[in-house]
Amino acid sequence: MATALLSIVGLYAVVGLLVGLAFVLFGIGRVDAAAGASPFVFRVVIFPGCVGLWPVVLWKWIKAGRGAAV
Repeated sequence: MATALLSIVGLYAVVGLLVGLAFVLFGIGRVDAAAGASPFVFRVVIFPGCVGLWPVVLWKWIKAGRGAAV
């Protein structure tokens, strides 16, 4: 039971790292134009939040890619 829970948390963290890194490098400008022109330090600051909230970030990124209002 504990092993399964740790595996799920680990998987969530790995997916979060991948989505967060991709978002701060490539997707942030698509969701918010002002943030797309932001300095590197800003991207470092928001990275942990993107990792923890990756399902929301991914949803917003997909909606922005389709041209829907975010």
